[in-house]
Amino acid sequence: MRWIVPVLLLAGAAWAQDPAFLDHLEKRFDEYRQLHRATSQGLKPSESLFLDYGGVVTVSRLYADDIFGGTHELLQYDAKLHLHAELSGHEAYGRLRFRYRDFAGGDSYDGGGDDLTEPIGDRWWYRFDSKRHAQARRGEDPDVGVWAQIGRQQVDWASAIVLSQTLYAARFGVETRSFAASGLVGRTPEQTTVDFDASRPEFDTNTRRWFYGAFVECRAIDQHRPFVYCLIQQDENDQTDGAGRFWGYDSTYVGIGSRGQLNGRLSYQAEVIKEFGSGYTDFTRTVPQTIEDIDAWAGRFEISWMPVCLQRRGGRFEFEVLVATGDGDRIASSFNTFGNLSGTDDTQFNAFGFANTGLAMAPDLSNLVSVRFGASLFPAPDREILRRLRVGVDAFALLTFDADAPTSVFTDLSNSHVGWEFDLLLDWRILSDVSLEMRYGIFVPGGAFFESDPRHFIYVGFSYGF
Repeated sequence: MRWIVPVLLLAGAAWAQDPAFLDHLEKRFDEYRQLHRATSQGLKPSESLFLDYGGVVTVSRLYADDIFGGTHELLQYDAKLHLHAELSGHEAYGRLRFRYRDFAGGDSYDGGGDDLTEPIGDRWWYRFDSKRHAQARRGEDPDVGVWAQIGRQQVDWASAIVLSQTLYAARFGVETRSFAASGLVGRTPEQTTVDFDASRPEFDTNTRRWFYGAFVECRAIDQHRPFVYCLIQQDENDQTDGAGRFWGYDSTYVGIGSRGQLNGRLSYQAEVIKEFGSGYTDFTRTVPQTIEDIDAWAGRFEISWMPVCLQRRGGRFEFEVLVATGDGDRIASSFNTFGNLSGTDDTQFNAFGFANTGLAMAPDLSNLVSVRFGASLFPAPDREILRRLRVGVDAFALLTFDADAPTSVFTDLSNSHVGWEFDLLLDWRILSDVSLEMRYGIFVPGGAFFESDPRHFIYVGFSYGF
């Protein structure tokens, strides 16, 4: 069994087995910090400066088994310091991160041993918002506003399925009362981005991908926000290793969807994504390689219900379905090596985002059908010390879209049932600046899984904002 047991000795955010999940937890902390922001409308410029600075320190321990049954042990020290300033629509943010990984002897995943990870300055950006500028200066709420944000920043596109990455990016947009439009030009930080294709040379130390996007949302329909977007990903990596083997994956994603309220207690999110483009074929089966078309798709539907009988306890029930296509002639889900067969379209969906597929197994959204039922509430809203304690559960059924195609985890291609997963959660805001977060997940293998033993995930985190 694979156990992941972080033990946080000082206040902190989180570690998780998957970098995308780590980003998700870090964003949760950022959202918590934003609750303390104050408005500045109607104040003089000298009085409207918002300045927020602080940090978080984390000490965690990790035990994880690899695919060969060996256990890796890691002690990690993580400190993040941030400075956030805002004045009349001008906003600047910077964050320093000092993370030291201390592996047990011989346990380093890449053979590099103990090290201080890069980058130190992992977030820095500037933003200008004309509407907030007008509100702060003149107390007006203009019908049209423009904004721009540039720097090293976290980019989540639409529902984050196609893109959830740290990028050097320029983002910009225009907003009216009836619609909003935004654009993106960005690239991955070369030395700190782990590529989705781990078969490519230097995939974890030299990744260059550019992203160009346009997003339009309609705001003219009461309580509904339909949207459409296009995101282009261009592979700028070295596409040969000098031995006649090539790597390359250029993809475009066109999405359409909507989010909103069906009534006062029922909300929804829906998105359908079409992926097309081109990529090199598998060189282990076809020489010379060819470039073939990509023809894949994915979808997401989520509905949330807040029943009247649990209103005082903040009760919420959720149902979510995630779907992504596969390719039966691939050997590996996202690799160029062992990838698509020459002479055929690549129908395996691959993207650069994040989807909630559980904690313990956490497969990528590629050749996957994930069905999730969730529930959460505040069990003791009348007790002062416990009134901000929230507990919940997520139950997953995981299947392959195409039983003959691979997923990001090793499965038996003759069976489509990957397994079941059950996740428990606890979020407790003990004081205004101290909170506790706990997660436990257990994955129970299905008929498509080669192992029969369940896999576990345990996470405990204390957060202190200062």
